[in-house]
Amino acid sequence: MHFPSRSEEIGRNLTRAFLTVLGIFIGVAAIITMVTLGQGATLAVKAQISSLGNNLLTLRPGADWLSRPIGRRAALHREGRDD
Repeated sequence: MHFPSRSEEIGRNLTRAFLTVLGIFIGVAAIITMVTLGQGATLAVKAQISSLGNNLLTLRPGADWLSRPIGRRAALHREGRDD
C-alpha cells in the first residue's frame, strides 16, 4: 500500500494550494487594514474633540437627551446649590 507524501499531494493540487495560501494572505491583510482604519478613526475623533478645547460644557437644564422635561427646574449658582 502506497501513501503519498505531502509534497506529492501539494504537487497534484498545486492550484488548490496556491489559492489557499492566497486566501490566507488576503484574509490577514484585510484584518490588518480594518484594525488600522479603526485606530486611525479613533485618533481622528479624539483629535477633533480635543480641538474643541478643555473648557467647553453644554448644559440643558430640565431636559434629557431627547429634550423632554424631567423633574423640576433648579437654578444653578456658582456654589452649585439651589436657592
